[in-house]
Amino acid sequence: MACEWDIRWEATSPMHEAAKNDTLSSGFAVRYEQAGQYWGTLCFGDEVIALDGYGYRDHSVGPRDYSKFSGHAWTWGAFPSGKMFGSLSLFEPGKSGFAAPWVTIDGELHEAELVSGPHWDGTMDDYTEKTFDVVLRVNGVEHTIHGEHM
Repeated sequence: MACEWDIRWEATSPMHEAAKNDTLSSGFAVRYEQAGQYWGTLCFGDEVIALDGYGYRDHSVGPRDYSKFSGHAWTWGAFPSGKMFGSLSLFEPGKSGFAAPWVTIDGELHEAELVSGPHWDGTMDDYTEKTFDVVLRVNGVEHTIHGEHM
């Protein structure tokens, strides 16, 4: 079956440099993340599906060795107000892990601190838990986002 897509992307958040100078033990030399809006069409044979929503893109440079990680959580969201957030958290056994959270408010990017968030890995059996909270601290103020694992 023929597949064809025509998708446009527009950034709705400034680029966030999530890691640099080998700060990720996965070996990434640099990692960028950005939220945005996409629209276009996806075609399967004669079926045309319209696309219009929010998305997320990232770009990493360097090797990707995930063998040392016990799990990860990659959370992000976009709200009708234009506020957006994102955080990639990587967990290593015996270590506190790595998180690179950010928040965009009124088009301005803010570094954030991950206070708490989901943590799913092979040592846990909570995959059936569908709801979670992400708590981010921005400029000394904590923000709680309630989420649902779908």
